[in-house]
Amino acid sequence: MDGFEQQIQEAMSNASYMDVSELRTLYYGRLGIHVAFSDNADIPKGGFSENELTKPYSITAHTVDTVVGRKAHTHYYYGHVFRIKKSGVFLEDIKSYNTEDLKEDIEALRAIPHIVPEDLESALERVSSNPRFRYPFARMWAITKEIASHKGRYADKYWRRVLIDLGYSGFNDPRGIGVIGERNQQTTLLLEFDLEEFDIVPVQKYRKDKRQRIIDAVNKKNRINHTRRNRVAKKKTDPYRDYDSRSKRFMKDLIKTIGIMGGM
Repeated sequence: MDGFEQQIQEAMSNASYMDVSELRTLYYGRLGIHVAFSDNADIPKGGFSENELTKPYSITAHTVDTVVGRKAHTHYYYGHVFRIKKSGVFLEDIKSYNTEDLKEDIEALRAIPHIVPEDLESALERVSSNPRFRYPFARMWAITKEIASHKGRYADKYWRRVLIDLGYSGFNDPRGIGVIGERNQQTTLLLEFDLEEFDIVPVQKYRKDKRQRIIDAVNKKNRINHTRRNRVAKKKTDPYRDYDSRSKRFMKDLIKTIGIMGGM
């Protein structure tokens, strides 16, 4: 196989075709509903991508309307559905952040005791001389990232700590200017306990998760959230989506019960 054919084969094997039908049926049009993508029962929070610092330790999410409208894509298996319980300073539109906000945050950074003054001044110098930061928020984002970059493998968690110390709990980019991620509507949530999770929905059309341990963990979370989910979803749902797994569990419980009764 030559190099070109190998690239084509790899591209085809990594192709992702999202199935948003269930998200559309259950949650489309519901106010405040967000979706975060993952490959298991837990929402990813790490800020490194291929050893490069790309975001603070946080949850990245999109509105359900953005996902259903196919303006956000993923190769992950699952979409976590939740509402954000906003606390602290949640910036609803990062483009509304202005130069006065930037000045106040820079002064606040100077007052944070765990920030090394030399690191801050170096970050200010590097960012101020870079013309590609068009928006005041982009400058604040870059300054705090530069400060955190000195912390090695803990840089993403330190970046989050700095932003929380400034009073922020999350950021929303409704216009998709791309500072906090891709150029589409995106939300960055710094405090994971600021969300109310309802559901974990499979979002791949042709790729099905075959990892039984992960399927069981997803089903367990969905069972726990079943009552809460049915208060929000437009249609009532069963506790589990994986009926084969549920049937196997039922049979195991039944056999166990029969064995107990037989020993009485």
